[in-house]
Amino acid sequence: MMVRWKNAIAALLLIGSMGTQFGQLHQAAAQEATES
Repeated sequence: MMVRWKNAIAALLLIGSMGTQFGQLHQAAAQEATES
């Protein structure tokens, strides 16, 4: 049970960090598009 719980937390953290990086890239691209 504990192992499954830890795996779930690790997966959520991984997805969260990936989502944050993707959001930053998307934001940077949007800024470049509006500036040019």
